[in-house]
Amino acid sequence: MRYYKLPLIILAIVLSLSLTACSKSTFTQDPAQKYQNYTAEQLYIEGRRMLAKRNYSRAVTMYEALQSLYPFGGYAEKGQLNLIYAYYMAGQYASAVAAAEQYIQVYPRSKNVDYAYYMKGLSDYNSGRTWVQRALPINMAERDLTSAKQAFYDFRQLVQLFPESKYAADAQQRMIALRDMFAQHELDIAQYYFKRKAYVASANRASYLIRHYQSTPQVKPALIILVQSNQKLGLTKAANDALRVLQLNYPGTKV
Repeated sequence: MRYYKLPLIILAIVLSLSLTACSKSTFTQDPAQKYQNYTAEQLYIEGRRMLAKRNYSRAVTMYEALQSLYPFGGYAEKGQLNLIYAYYMAGQYASAVAAAEQYIQVYPRSKNVDYAYYMKGLSDYNSGRTWVQRALPINMAERDLTSAKQAFYDFRQLVQLFPESKYAADAQQRMIALRDMFAQHELDIAQYYFKRKAYVASANRASYLIRHYQSTPQVKPALIILVQSNQKLGLTKAANDALRVLQLNYPGTKV
C-alpha cells in the first residue's frame, strides 16, 4: 500500500496548486480586461457611485480601468482626481501620492491642480503613520519623520504656488503642526541625551532646535537644556549667554 499512497499525495498537491493558481488569476484580473466593454462614461459613473457608497476599493478598480482604457478621453482628468481620492480613502497612500504626481505632470495648468498638491501632502503625511498612530492619540514626534517632512514640502509648494487656493489655509495650519512635531522630536532627543549625561550632544541638539524652529513652544525648554548642559560642561560664558536669551524672551523662567 505504501507504493500507491505517495503518488496520490503528490497528485493531490499538484491539483491543489493548480486550483490555487487558477483562483489567483481569476481574482487578480486586470481591471482593464475585466471592464473592457464599458464606456468611459459608465466607468466614471460607476466609480462615483462606489465613492458615494464608501466602497473605496471598488472605486479604485473602476477608476484604474478608466485610466487604463481611456487615458486621453473626456473623463480622464476627472477620473484621475477621483482616483487620487479613492486611493487616499482606501488607505493606499503611496498609490495616492503617485496618482497625484501623475496628475500634476499631465495637467500642470488645470484649475484643480492645487487639489492634487493638497492630497499629495495628506497622503505623504499619513503614509508614515501606522494604523495605531492614526487611531490613538500617540505622540507623533516619536515616529519616523521622513514622510512628514515630505508632507511639509508638499504643503509649502501648495501655499507658494497657489496662495489663493481654498486648500491653502488648511495647508498652512498643517505646516504649523508639522513644525511643532519636528521641534518636539528634536527636544525629545535633547532631553534623552541630557538624562544620560551626554551634555555635548544635548547642547548641540538644543541649539539646533532653537536655530531652526523659532516661534515653536519647544524653544523655551530647549533654552533651559542649553543652559543646563553648558553649566554641566563648565562653559560659564555659553551658559550665561543662553540664560540671558532665555530670560529676555521668557521673563521669570527659573533654571
